[in-house]
Amino acid sequence: MCTGVRNLVLTFVGTNHYPEAQTPCPSGCVCDQPLNWKTEELALNRLREVEIDGLRGTEHEAALVKRLFEWATVLEKMTVTSDCSLTKSTAKKFLRVLRSFSRPGIRMEEHRYLCAINTSCTWN
Repeated sequence: MCTGVRNLVLTFVGTNHYPEAQTPCPSGCVCDQPLNWKTEELALNRLREVEIDGLRGTEHEAALVKRLFEWATVLEKMTVTSDCSLTKSTAKKFLRVLRSFSRPGIRMEEHRYLCAINTSCTWN
Protein backbone atom coordinates (compact mmCIF):
# COMPACT_ATOMS: atom_id res chain seq x y z
CA MET A 1 0.00 0.00 0.00
CA CYS A 2 1.29 3.41 -0.90
CA THR A 3 -0.61 6.00 1.12
CA GLY A 4 1.19 9.24 0.30
CA VAL A 5 1.50 9.52 -3.48
CA ARG A 6 -0.87 12.17 -4.84
CA ASN A 7 0.73 12.96 -8.21
CA LEU A 8 2.66 10.57 -10.44
CA VAL A 9 4.67 11.44 -13.55
CA LEU A 10 5.89 8.63 -15.80
CA THR A 11 8.20 9.34 -18.73
CA PHE A 12 8.80 6.60 -21.27
CA VAL A 13 12.07 7.21 -23.07
CA GLY A 14 11.74 6.07 -26.66
CA THR A 15 14.05 5.53 -29.55
CA ASN A 16 13.60 9.12 -30.72
CA HIS A 17 15.55 10.27 -27.67
CA TYR A 18 18.13 7.47 -27.61
CA PRO A 19 18.60 5.81 -31.03
CA GLU A 20 20.83 3.11 -29.53
CA ALA A 21 17.75 1.82 -27.65
CA GLN A 22 16.36 0.38 -30.90
CA THR A 23 17.91 -3.04 -30.29
CA PRO A 24 15.18 -5.47 -29.19
CA CYS A 25 15.50 -7.07 -25.78
CA PRO A 26 17.09 -10.52 -25.68
CA SER A 27 15.10 -13.48 -24.40
CA GLY A 28 14.84 -13.41 -20.60
CA CYS A 29 15.51 -9.65 -20.39
CA VAL A 30 14.95 -8.05 -16.98
CA CYS A 31 12.31 -5.73 -18.51
CA ASP A 32 9.96 -8.73 -18.67
CA GLN A 33 10.50 -9.56 -15.00
CA PRO A 34 8.62 -10.26 -12.86
CA LEU A 35 6.18 -11.97 -15.16
CA ASN A 36 3.28 -11.40 -12.75
CA TRP A 37 3.46 -7.59 -12.69
CA LYS A 38 0.12 -7.34 -14.49
CA THR A 39 -1.62 -9.13 -11.61
CA GLU A 40 0.17 -7.51 -8.66
CA GLU A 41 -2.05 -5.59 -6.28
CA LEU A 42 -1.13 -2.08 -5.26
CA ALA A 43 -3.23 0.47 -3.39
CA LEU A 44 -2.64 4.02 -4.54
CA ASN A 45 -5.49 5.35 -2.43
CA ARG A 46 -4.51 9.05 -2.58
CA LEU A 47 -3.29 9.28 -6.15
CA ARG A 48 -5.29 12.03 -7.84
CA GLU A 49 -3.25 12.93 -10.93
CA VAL A 50 -1.15 10.90 -13.36
CA GLU A 51 0.91 12.31 -16.20
CA ILE A 52 2.40 9.92 -18.75
CA ASP A 53 4.84 11.24 -21.33
CA GLY A 54 6.15 9.40 -24.38
CA LEU A 55 3.45 6.76 -24.96
CA ARG A 56 4.18 4.64 -28.01
CA GLY A 57 1.04 2.51 -28.01
CA THR A 58 2.53 -0.74 -26.77
CA GLU A 59 0.68 -3.58 -25.09
CA HIS A 60 2.78 -3.12 -21.93
CA GLU A 61 1.84 0.57 -21.76
CA ALA A 62 -1.86 -0.23 -22.13
CA ALA A 63 -1.60 -2.87 -19.39
CA LEU A 64 0.16 -0.42 -17.07
CA VAL A 65 -2.47 2.27 -17.59
CA LYS A 66 -5.24 -0.27 -17.00
CA ARG A 67 -3.60 -1.27 -13.72
CA LEU A 68 -3.16 2.38 -12.70
CA PHE A 69 -6.91 2.92 -13.14
CA GLU A 70 -7.55 -0.11 -10.93
CA TRP A 71 -4.99 0.82 -8.26
CA ALA A 72 -5.77 4.55 -8.06
CA THR A 73 -9.30 4.52 -6.64
CA VAL A 74 -9.59 8.32 -6.27
CA LEU A 75 -7.90 9.28 -9.54
CA GLU A 76 -9.31 12.51 -10.96
CA LYS A 77 -7.07 13.36 -13.91
CA MET A 78 -4.78 11.58 -16.34
CA THR A 79 -2.71 13.47 -18.90
CA VAL A 80 -1.07 11.44 -21.65
CA THR A 81 1.43 12.67 -24.21
CA SER A 82 2.18 10.33 -27.08
CA ASP A 83 5.62 9.93 -28.58
CA CYS A 84 6.18 11.82 -31.83
CA SER A 85 6.85 8.52 -33.61
CA LEU A 86 3.12 7.71 -33.49
CA THR A 87 0.88 8.92 -36.26
CA LYS A 88 -2.10 10.95 -35.16
CA SER A 89 -4.53 8.17 -36.13
CA THR A 90 -2.57 5.48 -34.25
CA ALA A 91 -2.32 7.71 -31.19
CA LYS A 92 -6.07 8.36 -31.26
CA LYS A 93 -6.80 4.60 -31.49
CA PHE A 94 -4.51 3.92 -28.55
CA LEU A 95 -6.13 6.70 -26.52
CA ARG A 96 -9.56 5.15 -27.17
CA VAL A 97 -8.19 1.94 -25.68
CA LEU A 98 -6.94 3.84 -22.63
CA ARG A 99 -10.30 5.58 -22.24
CA SER A 100 -12.03 2.21 -22.24
CA PHE A 101 -10.25 1.44 -18.93
CA SER A 102 -11.25 4.76 -17.36
CA ARG A 103 -14.00 5.27 -14.82
CA PRO A 104 -16.61 8.04 -15.05
CA GLY A 105 -15.36 11.21 -13.46
CA ILE A 106 -11.73 10.81 -14.52
CA ARG A 107 -10.67 13.68 -16.76
CA MET A 108 -8.34 12.57 -19.54
CA GLU A 109 -6.22 15.02 -21.50
CA GLU A 110 -4.28 14.04 -24.59
CA HIS A 111 -1.26 15.73 -26.09
CA ARG A 112 1.15 14.89 -28.88
CA TYR A 113 4.84 15.61 -28.53
CA LEU A 114 6.24 17.49 -31.50
CA CYS A 115 9.91 16.61 -31.81
CA ALA A 116 10.84 19.48 -34.06
CA ILE A 117 9.86 22.27 -31.71
CA ASN A 118 9.88 20.51 -28.32
CA THR A 119 6.33 21.45 -27.43
CA SER A 120 3.07 19.63 -27.13
CA CYS A 121 -0.26 20.59 -28.57
CA THR A 122 -3.70 19.55 -27.42
CA TRP A 123 -5.72 17.47 -29.83
CA ASN A 124 -9.41 18.20 -30.13
